Amino acid sequence: MKKSLLWLALAPLSRLFQTCSHDDAEQTTPGNIQFAFQVDGAADGGRTAEALVIPPGSNALVSIKKHNGEIVYTRKPVEILSFGDGYITAPLALPWGGYYVTEFLVADAENTVIFATPRAGSPLASLIDHPVPFYFAIQADRVTHTGVQTISTDFHMPQAFGYATFDPGLVSPDLLLTTFVTNYEGGLKAATAHAYVLHGTDTVFDAMLGAKVNTVHFDGVATETYKLIIIRPGFAPYNRTFVLEQLQDELDGDPLAVVLDPALTMMARATPEDLHFEFGLATWDILTPKTLYIDWGDGTTDTRVIEYQNDYRQMHDYATPGEHFVSVTGDIDIIISFGNVQNLSGGGSLHVEHLGELRYLSINEGPDRVDLSHNKHLESASVQTTTLRYIDVSDNHALIDLGFYPGNTHFDIASFRKMIDDIHTSVVEHPRQGRLWISRDIAGTEFLQPLTLDDWEKLVALRDTYGWVIFPNPVN
Repeated sequence: MKKSLLWLALAPLSRLFQTCSHDDAEQTTPGNIQFAFQVDGAADGGRTAEALVIPPGSNALVSIKKHNGEIVYTRKPVEILSFGDGYITAPLALPWGGYYVTEFLVADAENTVIFATPRAGSPLASLIDHPVPFYFAIQADRVTHTGVQTISTDFHMPQAFGYATFDPGLVSPDLLLTTFVTNYEGGLKAATAHAYVLHGTDTVFDAMLGAKVNTVHFDGVATETYKLIIIRPGFAPYNRTFVLEQLQDELDGDPLAVVLDPALTMMARATPEDLHFEFGLATWDILTPKTLYIDWGDGTTDTRVIEYQNDYRQMHDYATPGEHFVSVTGDIDIIISFGNVQNLSGGGSLHVEHLGELRYLSINEGPDRVDLSHNKHLESASVQTTTLRYIDVSDNHALIDLGFYPGNTHFDIASFRKMIDDIHTSVVEHPRQGRLWISRDIAGTEFLQPLTLDDWEKLVALRDTYGWVIFPNPVN
């Protein structure tokens, strides 16, 4: 079956005022935009070109945003006028500047979408020259005419146009969102994060956010409820349930600013054979009760009230296999020791940088990298896993014991050299005795990586000048 097309073609007058000079100062007098189009071509199935007309009472539904992403209109109804053998929309006032049309639909008097402009990347987008979004510019006190092309919805599902549905309540919100975190000087900075929008059990948005104002685009029904989830390692997840039209009214075109709370985070790995996850921690002597909040990443949470100094095991059993983002918030400064994690995932799965009072760390499985440079009071780190390839101890002036269990055969060479240099620099600036166990095997015949002359000299200086125990012993 041939596709029934309504081509909304640029009328002759549409060549006027397509762009505005970037050298002009911004004007305060608004301009106007009109969309010109005409019927062009016959259809299949016995329908003629004359049958492809826009019925009386129809409106164009236009969504427009500024060049910076700020939403101007969402499915704004605009009257359609006859113009010769075609059509033109009524003028729509806009301030001077650049804009994008993000949606262009034609709905009849019953509010049924009868024509639509495909979205870029959709199956039907290749049939037209300019799918949405497309750019136009407004000059002050002038009328800009531009053209669009649409395809009849009679023979195509909404998904072919790039829409989930043509429900009249459907909107494409293009929410603006910026994620902030607290830096180590106490200020706020924009940060990357992973964002999801859920509609029931369906994920309608899933993308990484940049350290900027981001556009969160998904098809949504104005009156329905959605859930926004933002995840960044080292910070507690952000969850917000919202009704779409209420959030849009609240923001009024402004970005949603989300500030993430610092946390101890890890990625649990539950398998069909073992759904259990646990970790251990120890605390300071507690003078008044303190509280830890644990989010297990599967919708369940626990609250732990800590009333005295002790070692604590935190355990959880998952209902289904998979990876789960676990976070611990609250009075995390009472934690002085952490480790013995069971079923920790790999990669960058462990983030302890916000444990400001951490003294002792045991890494027994899981990650291939860990950043300890922000744990200023860390004294001892025991790396029992052989998966670790990168470690950062660049600002750990209390560290006196760092040991790797034998069997690590693929520790990163650059990270190995930097680790030796960081420890040597720290000890020279903050003299202290300590122990460094960096043997690849239990007999001490090999280092984690072969030593350069510079590595050897620094290890010898640690041993002979500052009294460090080095294993293997750097022989002369």
